[in-house]
Amino acid sequence: MKHMEPKQKMTKPFFAAMAAVALLGTSHAALVAYEGFDTSAADGTNLPTMQGGDTSFGWGDQWRFNAATGLGITVDSPGLTFGTLDTIGKMATSNFNGSSAGEYRREMSASYTIGSGSGERTEMWASWLTTWSGNPSPNSALQWFKLHNGNTEVISAGINNFGGGTGSALEDQWRLSPAGADSFTGVVANPGDVYQLTMRLSASGSDTLVELFVNSGGDRNLGSALASHTVSDAVTFNQVRLQTQQTNVTAQWDEIRIGETMFDVGVIPEPSSIALVGLSGLFLLRRRRH
Repeated sequence: MKHMEPKQKMTKPFFAAMAAVALLGTSHAALVAYEGFDTSAADGTNLPTMQGGDTSFGWGDQWRFNAATGLGITVDSPGLTFGTLDTIGKMATSNFNGSSAGEYRREMSASYTIGSGSGERTEMWASWLTTWSGNPSPNSALQWFKLHNGNTEVISAGINNFGGGTGSALEDQWRLSPAGADSFTGVVANPGDVYQLTMRLSASGSDTLVELFVNSGGDRNLGSALASHTVSDAVTFNQVRLQTQQTNVTAQWDEIRIGETMFDVGVIPEPSSIALVGLSGLFLLRRRRH
């Protein structure tokens, strides 16, 4: 830590603490949902048995299984790391050997509509960390992050085939997957690499533009959207789903964020970490004044 002269000791901690508290307030004001799987439950605990992570918020209920197959998603440590993102706690891990896809869903505490009408939002953002490993077989691996309005799928982002085992080489790229109109990013989902996928939904006239950004290996530059799709009309979502169908493949998720701006879902400290920084700064300031 940089040495500070005695006369600076009271000013710098104060401004650092105030900045941290201000960041916390800004983050929570527009970060509408967060799931870092930061639970005290033991590794291997099944996701639907938990009410949520210790620092999760913005949800109306716990994660629930939404298919008739025996898919299991558990929480395991440590959490995924990405660049300088200071992650804590655990991550969600799925390792499913079967022929049917399974989904886990979690209802949000509110519905969000993106459009140009009264009371509608001009944009919303979502981001999450993800990676995969294993030995995929052709035609048997998929991994999707989905925004739903009840049982109606709004948009999905993910990958349909790990390792390019079927069809064209496009199959192993991260992509948006609206019904019948896949949009590919050009970024291959390499095993072991942690990706931050970021999705933007914005009003575009009477329609909604959906864009997908991919950062791999800790690159903090969001850059340009690599895939896009226009959804006719405004869209509403109130649910997040994680879908997997894998043979001998493990997929992992962490740091699910939904917010009103790019800043809310970007590479910033977790809500709990920000709170600790702010409180520690104020504590140091109080000690140095006495």
